[in-house]
Parts: sequence; C-alpha cells; structure tokens
Amino acid sequence: MIIIWLRELSTHNNGYSLDKKFDLDEYSSSSDILEELFTYTKEKIEEIDPENMDYYNFEEWMITDYEFEDSVLFSFKISEYESITKLLEINETFNDLDTDSRIKYTALLERGFGHEQVLDKFDDCIVYSVESSYSAMSDLAYDFVEDGFFGEIADNIKMYIDYEKIGRDLEMNGTFEQVEHDGSTYLVEIN
Repeated sequence: MIIIWLRELSTHNNGYSLDKKFDLDEYSSSSDILEELFTYTKEKIEEIDPENMDYYNFEEWMITDYEFEDSVLFSFKISEYESITKLLEINETFNDLDTDSRIKYTALLERGFGHEQVLDKFDDCIVYSVESSYSAMSDLAYDFVEDGFFGEIADNIKMYIDYEKIGRDLEMNGTFEQVEHDGSTYLVEIN
C-alpha cells in the first residue's frame, strides 16, 4: 500500500543520491528496512568510493519520496524524517480496512488527527457518496431533502428549494471533509 524511498544521510551529505525503494507490505519491522538500506548503501559506496569509506557512518536516513497504491491516501503527507515504525503501523492498518473505513481514515488524517486518534474516531464518521467534487455540498443537500433529513417535504415544494444554499450552510458547520477514491467523490461527516 505505502512505498517509500530511503537515502542514507552521510552519503547524501557527500553528494551521493543512493535511494532504495521499500514496499512496506513486504516488511514488518523498521530495523529490517534500515539494515537493508545500510547494507545496500555500503555496497554501492564500496563500488563508487572505496578509499573513503571512513567518511560514512551509515547510521542516519531520510525519506526522499513516497507513493501509495490506493488513491484515497494521496492527500496523506509523509515528512523526510517520519517514523518508519509508524508508517509500518499505518500501512498494516490501512491494508485491513474496507473501502468505507479507508475513506474515513483519510478524512480524519486530513482533519489533523493522528493515527491512534483516527482509529478511535471511526464511529463518529458518516460517509456520503456524492456526484462530483464541484457540487458535493449541494448534492448532499439534495440527498438530505430526498431522504427526509429535514422532515417530509411535498414534491411540489421541493422544486423551489435552493440546494446550493443548503449545501453552503452545511459546509459552514465545518464537519465535512471531501475525499476522492477510485474516481468517486465522498463527503465524510466528522462529529
């Protein structure tokens, strides 16, 4: 699900860009990942610069890039020095989630909740499917009216309802987060 590229820092500081790709689905511990990174980097430096091996300490690392196999995580940001252990936990959790839960997870991360808080807040979220990202709130307002959220409204009155205004009022409440997943748009209500 999550793929990261790591670089050893002492070689980076000496002008080498020796990145190694890691698919977190294939690992269970950060120590295995770092051991593989340092071994890879040592081998490359022995080929490139064997007489200066003393300049390199092979202790520190940074994340140079990342990607996600599931588009719902595209809004999730990973810093250069993010904990690999934390990323492994997130990856494992995310792999075990169904689509609705993945959408909730992403919305909660976007809202600023940490990994542990996200799992505790799942029950406080409702996922709504909407037609497009451009009209998401007015689509939701229309669905709310049709589903009787505002009470029973006669069909001859519904044609006078301004769904855009209702959508703006719902949005001002600040409890909705928009998430794109597999070409569909969802609104997640976070209570």
